[in-house]
Amino acid sequence: IRDAVEGATRVQHTVRDLKTFSRVDEPERVALDLKRFVSSTLRIAGTALRHRVKVTTELADVPAVLGGEARLGQVVLNLVLNAAEASGRSGTVQVMTEGDGREAVIHVDDNGPGVEPADRELIFEPFLTRRRQGNGLGLAVVKSVVDGHGGSVAVGRAPIGGARFTVRIPRRVAVRREA
Repeated sequence: IRDAVEGATRVQHTVRDLKTFSRVDEPERVALDLKRFVSSTLRIAGTALRHRVKVTTELADVPAVLGGEARLGQVVLNLVLNAAEASGRSGTVQVMTEGDGREAVIHVDDNGPGVEPADRELIFEPFLTRRRQGNGLGLAVVKSVVDGHGGSVAVGRAPIGGARFTVRIPRRVAVRREA
């Protein structure tokens, strides 16, 4: 019975997570709890990552940000899947959150070869890819979504040796309008 309950709970979480990502049009931005939100996104990516890389997290409790859940989910998902691919078999991907009253920050690190300094701005251009597979749109989508939320995305060297993608989203509070 315990196994059935655990299985049903996992299915319930998966269905809820997939519903979040299936929203095509997202006109409304909501207050997002980054810790819950990133955890949910990693559960979705879990099956694709489980046998490829080790994923570790350090998810701090940070102030909520106002954002589109499905679109920001795409950002985290793209960055984590790219990090896994860059790390190769038995690599490591670290996902961390931090922030303050002004902004929330998501770091996605890998222990792959990293990104050459000359390529750090170019990699966000559409259709640019250094991989055999892929169309070169993943990081362009990441940049577009983050820019649309008034934030920024940058790449540098990760403490674990590969690339570190850092997403900064300004903290905005929803304003209630009186009728």
